[in-house]
Amino acid sequence: MKSEYVARYAQITASNWWVRSRHDLAHRLTVDGFGQPPRGVLDVGTLDGALLARFSTAAIRLGVDYQIAAHARTAGALLHGGRFSKASACRLPFPTESLHAVLSVDVLEHIDEHTVALDEASRVLTSGGVLVLAVPAHEWLRTSRDAYLGHLRRYARHELEELVQAAGFRIQHSTFFAIPSMFGLLGLRLLEGIGAIPPNQANNAAQMRTGRLNAMLYGLGSAEATLARVLGLPFGSSIAIVAVKP
Repeated sequence: MKSEYVARYAQITASNWWVRSRHDLAHRLTVDGFGQPPRGVLDVGTLDGALLARFSTAAIRLGVDYQIAAHARTAGALLHGGRFSKASACRLPFPTESLHAVLSVDVLEHIDEHTVALDEASRVLTSGGVLVLAVPAHEWLRTSRDAYLGHLRRYARHELEELVQAAGFRIQHSTFFAIPSMFGLLGLRLLEGIGAIPPNQANNAAQMRTGRLNAMLYGLGSAEATLARVLGLPFGSSIAIVAVKP
């Protein structure tokens, strides 16, 4: 994720509909996957710690991020009883088999060595520990916004599942989500393709924090998160996976 975007992103997580609904889904999937609220949680790419703060009952709450902009904010904002480390997802500063849950929400697509990051997640998890991933789906949904955000790739679902299994995990739940965003990205790609709008014109579209539209979109995202968690969704602009370390 590019540093100029990180500085802005770290300011919107408390109230932005897009971030809140994704954090809702990640939190619910983690509790479902582990069978109860986990005791030791690591959030990889934590930024301001907004997702980690949802695990208020966890005895151990750890966040890592490699971004300097995130480090400055997280040092003061994360620590609702948690601990932050400036570190890479490919070299986690934690003992082997020391954590019960690892969260990676919109992170893997930014990492060159994403297979190494998955291996590291497996290393720090205990047997029976849970990995929760969320990533952007479908290369055919790529727009200028992906370049702006520093996305190295968008994933096919079968490709992501194979990568997770190759890291030694057993997939417990796999689903698409963010259906409304899929249609928005298709529209953006079409408009950019015909030159109706210049690249990067929509970079601020998902950053609203207040107002009725923000509240309405959050309600829609929250309802969709429930469906994705319980039933699974057949399409969408993102993929979520819950995987267990045997």
